[in-house]
Amino acid sequence: NRIDYGQFDSLAAAIDYGHSIGLKIHAWATINEDDHGWGWASEFAKAHPEYRWVRRDGTPYRSQLSFAFPEVREYKLGLIKELLAYDIDGMLLDWIRTGDVRDNPQTDAQGVADSGYEPPNVSAFRRRYKIDPEIVANDDDRWVRVRAEPQTMFMRDVRTLVEEHDPPPSKGGARGGINSTDDDAQQVGPGRSHIPIAVMVGHPWHYRGLQDPIDGNLRGLLLDVKTWAEEGLMDAAIAAGYYRAGGSADSAYRALEEETGGNVDLWYYAWVPQTVEEFEGQFASAQSLGAERPLLGSRLHRRPPASRRPQSRHERPIHIARPSWPTPAL
Repeated sequence: NRIDYGQFDSLAAAIDYGHSIGLKIHAWATINEDDHGWGWASEFAKAHPEYRWVRRDGTPYRSQLSFAFPEVREYKLGLIKELLAYDIDGMLLDWIRTGDVRDNPQTDAQGVADSGYEPPNVSAFRRRYKIDPEIVANDDDRWVRVRAEPQTMFMRDVRTLVEEHDPPPSKGGARGGINSTDDDAQQVGPGRSHIPIAVMVGHPWHYRGLQDPIDGNLRGLLLDVKTWAEEGLMDAAIAAGYYRAGGSADSAYRALEEETGGNVDLWYYAWVPQTVEEFEGQFASAQSLGAERPLLGSRLHRRPPASRRPQSRHERPIHIARPSWPTPAL
């Protein structure tokens, strides 16, 4: 009864079984990484080192690909097209996972992204402002926004691709959002009228690696989430569940609510509870914020032998998306 994972299509199996028991299946894509951990670069990244991220000092990252290059955006859109070939009920674009951990830190001491110095971005800044980005500060607002533009271009392309594949419902002129009660928008499996796009992004207390600070979405991750919300490029957003001192699921939710201006549905991030009391506390927090859906993350730690324990890359959270908050047992 062994399974050949080189041949087994786990997404297809999840969709088939999930739909058979009435579940909606959303595909989770770590769209912003090209190496899931340590030296496992994608074939495209290995074939095209010229498309990698570049730091302010001119050194390239090991595998991380820059959306500033049209070829990278086209490659990433190809991944979205693969997902759309399945009978998915939605997709979650995970923007917070960003490649080989040996490239940490990926931000400067203030938490501003130390990336985006690729030739297309540099040329765009020179054309617009008639100066070189190397002579302005890394956190210069003009330079930050120029570096964020390619990710927004990609999100526009994703929205266009999804709507061409699966046009939104015309009823009332509005999309059937992720939390919509419209019967068509909520239908499971074949015949549903809209594939919603959710994104997982950062927040002011976000970090990477060993508490390396990330100064929010725009400055820290070069993600202009405010513009994404204003332009309707996503249906839902969730603030990832990693917090430096002072941060929490509640504060991250409120920060993202302000950033998106109420233009999209928001999910509440919660770790899989270990006790009934923990679940009830999370449920109460989500309800108090007005959240209608959570994303539950499960920490599945693998403890390596003591001789290898300093290699903390072996201990990382694996997240599992859940479709909705159940009603707590009282």
